[in-house]
Amino acid sequence: MSISKIMSNEPVINNAQAAPMQKAEPAPENATAPVIAGKEAFDNPAETAGRSQVNFRGGKFLSVKDLNKLATSNMLDKMSGEEISTAKKAIMELMDKYKCSNLSDLSKKFQTGKIDAGDFACDIADAITKHNPNANVDKIDTFILSII
Repeated sequence: MSISKIMSNEPVINNAQAAPMQKAEPAPENATAPVIAGKEAFDNPAETAGRSQVNFRGGKFLSVKDLNKLATSNMLDKMSGEEISTAKKAIMELMDKYKCSNLSDLSKKFQTGKIDAGDFACDIADAITKHNPNANVDKIDTFILSII
């Protein structure tokens, strides 16, 4: 038994040449989520609210849902980054004091009357002045009550 070579009618390529390289086009930028870089990121209140979460060092923090609730407030545009940061710290302190795991839990306790409104207002003012004695207490107090 002998093995014969299989013949093909296709041409044989001995010297292959690569196609010339073409310039690749850059991928289009995603229009749904613009990235704010540089100093502009610190001037934008919504960016400040979100990015300061990364810098927070501690066991308790605001969840993404809580941060989104803060970002939907109409007052956010009128507040500086320092005021927003003070408000977040005050909210976290209130959550600790009233043993709440998130902002929604704190809201439910306040709205159902488990937390006295007068005591709550005093606690907000105390928490604000504790974290920033020079802050505009009325403005931050109104902001916190608007999201609760």
